[in-house]
Amino acid sequence: MKLEKTKNQLYWLIIGAMIFLGVILSFVPLHAQNTDSLKVSSPSIHEAMENDLQEAFDHQQEWPKPTKNKGRMTNFQHWNYSKKKHAFLSYYGSSVQFGFNGSQQTHSLNHSLGLFYKGSWIESKNYKMKVHGWVEQNSLLAGVNTKQFGKDLGIFSQVNGFDATGHALSLEYLYVQNLFFDDRLDISIGKIDPLFSTLFTNYAGWDRMTFFSKTMTSNPVPPMGTGFGMLTEFHLSNHVSIGALAVNANEKSPIMEPHRFFSSNQPLFYQGFVRWNIPTKDNLYSSHVFTCYGFDRITSAEYHPMRNAYGWAYVGNQGLSKKSILTLKASAGNGMIQKYRAGYGVGFVHLSPFNRHGDQLGYSVVLNEGAGAYEGRFEAGVDAYYKMFVRPWFTASVNMQIIYGVNQKMNYVPGFRVMMTF
Repeated sequence: MKLEKTKNQLYWLIIGAMIFLGVILSFVPLHAQNTDSLKVSSPSIHEAMENDLQEAFDHQQEWPKPTKNKGRMTNFQHWNYSKKKHAFLSYYGSSVQFGFNGSQQTHSLNHSLGLFYKGSWIESKNYKMKVHGWVEQNSLLAGVNTKQFGKDLGIFSQVNGFDATGHALSLEYLYVQNLFFDDRLDISIGKIDPLFSTLFTNYAGWDRMTFFSKTMTSNPVPPMGTGFGMLTEFHLSNHVSIGALAVNANEKSPIMEPHRFFSSNQPLFYQGFVRWNIPTKDNLYSSHVFTCYGFDRITSAEYHPMRNAYGWAYVGNQGLSKKSILTLKASAGNGMIQKYRAGYGVGFVHLSPFNRHGDQLGYSVVLNEGAGAYEGRFEAGVDAYYKMFVRPWFTASVNMQIIYGVNQKMNYVPGFRVMMTF
């Protein structure tokens, strides 16, 4: 008990240090700072995506502004950029993967069908209320899921791909966002997905919408909880924000269970995070987030594996030029770990390669550290993709992963994905 108490105290000390650092950084004058050109990023993930999108397009000089040439953007980007009072977007995606290493082989075929919604319900001078929702049906049509995919090849690394295990319909998130003080304070309540809400970035984040369209999209260690709860984020300056969230970690229903969040004998997932961007003279793309998280309120032996589960994660995108972005990603933790102890990666994304406007080329080097039976062992690999803009409603991505695993073999995992939006 003393060891557990000490770990909890250390954990909250880290979160406190993050907040203190954020406060200090917000007052430090940064080189070539231009507060007019880098606006406050809204706490809403969709609004953050919208701001990032605007910056990304503005940085490509040969492209007109999105509002003047909408053909350069996908429907998904149009939806993110939309100023409509109520905006909907539906999508259908399908992906296929193959894995082989000379002696073993496996495959996977998945599809997903979903609907996004964002709406502005109240908008006044001092207060705004917005609603965000996402529902998805996903299916494993043939082959195996990503966890079994690695087992079939004899590696512990989880490949970049869908994790569906059958046929499932679920509410991914549905929350009410309350914005105060000119959008500087966000208090969101509802079903929240911490992975999507806190670790999303345009080019290297964790999220399920862009497999084969980002680098290094394996899950953080240990996995995060998703459920009913509350997220709060405050912007200290135009370049730094801090936040925290707590959600129920024992959602049994694919919809929503608010009562479990308020029950004293249910596990709670909690998280503290800090976001920042680095202003540059040329206003290059910049998006960084660091988070610590864990599980609390464990009073039953049923949830004992969560008792000592805690970890940290960092995702960084930093523009090196107007068309090249450095991607950084790292996570490590303890508890609820079967194969992973940590994962690290560095890569690059190139916008409009080969003069094909709207396309993306990305590649990264990844190093994963094993846990459990693979304690002290490592696997290294390369993850590369090319995303093609075909039409505003249609994109296609090809992906290639090469992993040298604990099976002492080179494992090859090619993949292909299409995405249609309506």
